Amino acid sequence: MGKTDISKDSIITTSPIVVDNEINNKYIEKLDKLLKNDDCKNIALLGNYGSGKSSLLKTYFKKRQEIYEHSLTITIGSYIVDKDINTDNVIDSHEQ
Repeated sequence: MGKTDISKDSIITTSPIVVDNEINNKYIEKLDKLLKNDDCKNIALLGNYGSGKSSLLKTYFKKRQEIYEHSLTITIGSYIVDKDINTDNVIDSHEQ
């Protein structure tokens, strides 16, 4: 694997990107099933900062333009210092 050359003048963004891969395709299938369910009115995507939530939505809406036109996306940030969180009962995602 080649090295990425990043100079001091490079600008790196954390903006969402379209990621067309097998993992996102599985989530896209699940979103399709949820949206076909008449009882489903809201869908929340939860995850750590930088985990790919917005990129998943960007990928989904690129593939499903007709759904994008009838959707509302709201982003709510949670900025809690780790020491303030009780992690006694938290399951690491790698353990699931």
